[in-house]
This record gives sequence, C-alpha cells and structure tokens, in this order.
Amino acid sequence: ALKHLGRAEHFYRHEMTAGQKAEVVYFKARCLEMMGHPLEAARLYEYLIGSHPGTEYSARARGRIEEIHQTRTNPPAPALPTAPPVQ
Repeated sequence: ALKHLGRAEHFYRHEMTAGQKAEVVYFKARCLEMMGHPLEAARLYEYLIGSHPGTEYSARARGRIEEIHQTRTNPPAPALPTAPPVQ
C-alpha cells in the first residue's frame, strides 16, 4: 500500500488538491505505523501538520502523534500466557 500511495503522489502531484495531498501523506504515515515504524510515521505526521495546517488530516495526525507518544512512554503490558485447553 505504501508503494502505491507513493506512486499516486508522484504521478498525480500536479492534479491533486491540498486536501488530497494531505490525505496521501496521512495514509503513508499510517502504513508506516502498521509496519512497525512509529518514529518514521511520527516524522511524516509532523511534516503533514506543518505543510497542510488546518486540514482534517493534520488534526488526525496530531492525534496519531499523541497516541505514538503514549505508546512509547507507556508500552502495553505483555500478554499473559494462556493455559492449554482442558480435555
């Protein structure tokens, strides 16, 4: 998905509105998060906030940055091992 978003951004950059560009950047950052690269995603969110302030996606990016920060400072507890099923 990340590769396809990059291609779309490259090929249609002159035809896209500011809102569409912000959307592509936002979803590229989301892909990075899902791939396990939260710091790279946060940098892209920061770029989005600076380059497209006031858009719906810059507001969403602020929320994602906050969540990344909270996750990094308060990592989720490890899952408890499960007991084997009783027969």
